[in-house]
Amino acid sequence: IRAHVDERIATERLTADMLSARFNVSRSTLYRDFKADGGLERFLRQRRLEAALMDLAFNPAERGAVTRVAERLGFATTAHFSRAFREQFGFAPSDVAGRCAHGEDAAAGSSAITASARRNAVEDVLKRL
Repeated sequence: IRAHVDERIATERLTADMLSARFNVSRSTLYRDFKADGGLERFLRQRRLEAALMDLAFNPAERGAVTRVAERLGFATTAHFSRAFREQFGFAPSDVAGRCAHGEDAAAGSSAITASARRNAVEDVLKRL
């Protein structure tokens, strides 16, 4: 389930109902399986924020980029997204926009990379700031 989430978090709006149906497990089993991660919702939020970090860092900084990323990843408002992003990473989404958008780094922003490669790229972005 985690691999499924990692592969689709940037392109699909994932929910407990969708995941339980897709993997033929009850909601209670699904929530129990994610208890160690702080719960399913926390896990999904963390992955959405990581996807946002990647999108913002590895794509050119453009006007409205933060709003577009927030909407695409399913945050209710840009303010809610910005607050959650700052809590997770310690800086505003606008601070990271376009920071890695050049050369070979641009490929790291792709949603097609593996989960471990994405985590390494997130760590790399955080080190650069």
